[in-house]
Amino acid sequence: MSTLSGESNTLKENFYDLLGVNKDSSEDQILYEYRIKVREFHPDKNSDPKSALFFQNIQKARKVLTDRNLRQLYDTWLSGDLSVSFEEYLRSHKNFEECMHWYSDATETPRMLDGASDMTAF
Repeated sequence: MSTLSGESNTLKENFYDLLGVNKDSSEDQILYEYRIKVREFHPDKNSDPKSALFFQNIQKARKVLTDRNLRQLYDTWLSGDLSVSFEEYLRSHKNFEECMHWYSDATETPRMLDGASDMTAF
């Protein structure tokens, strides 16, 4: 059950718990629970001063858990033993992918035509 807790005390804020779903929940189940939370905690409907922050957190949770790639990264981060926030983890992951993109491009043999491995570059 969700409550207005304000900011999370730990770096490992659990979006599944926030929305009241589990890791095996489908996207439809996540959206269903998200809509219930939105109606309950929308700042226009809820006078608690912490509702705006809680509302923002459930927005983030929906965005992450309904995007297949973000959810996979989130699950990896959640199960890991990292002492960084999910946002920091995402930034690091993006930087790593960019580095590996340039690294892998630099190690490939230049070719004039795809599949023309017998041709040499001049």
